[in-house]
Amino acid sequence: MDPTLPKLAEVEWGKFKVSDLFNVYNSKPHHKNQLKTDSKGIPYITRTNTENGLNDTVKYTGSLNPKNVITVGAENAKFFAQPYTFITGNKMYYIAEKKQSLSFKQCLFLTCLFQNSFGENQYGYGLGLTGTRVMRGIIILPIVSPDEPDWHYMEQYIINEIEKHRVPELEEPKDSPIDGLKSIFETDFKRHSEPRLPSTAQINHQLRLITYLNPGKH
Repeated sequence: MDPTLPKLAEVEWGKFKVSDLFNVYNSKPHHKNQLKTDSKGIPYITRTNTENGLNDTVKYTGSLNPKNVITVGAENAKFFAQPYTFITGNKMYYIAEKKQSLSFKQCLFLTCLFQNSFGENQYGYGLGLTGTRVMRGIIILPIVSPDEPDWHYMEQYIINEIEKHRVPELEEPKDSPIDGLKSIFETDFKRHSEPRLPSTAQINHQLRLITYLNPGKH
């Protein structure tokens, strides 16, 4: 907990083209009817609006997507932070920072910002949110200089919010299977033509659901 950390309205913000900071990857699709449910298996993430995109946990021994990335579905445009390695269904993408590996807490903060910029009301079955459209988009981030996002602030802000709301501290996720991943957070942002700064209420609203982690199973 850092009581000296500035509030969201007190930090400096800057606009960045997504492609300058992030890579957007097209996730290999896996069809549910070809997978077998396993309560201690790999997270299977699909284009759902709730439960952190989790459709099921499945038995799978092939190549996995990395942990600590942000997933988004083409039609629903719902962004979720993924703390575990995973596989996905059809028309799914994941976002990773180009120069460094993000922490899960940074992903939580960024998910709110991506949702603000590409809210689900802007995209749907008539206009899907493709990886190319994400890469061409603009995202607003806290900065330490005009060309450098403040990654430390993003991390510390989430740490402070977890402590403030007395949410059990998140362990660094391991690559071991999980049992019953619950929602990390849900959002209900309205459409805006320009990216918006996140409000404290928006991030707090998301943090209320960080209760999925059961340390006894890791």
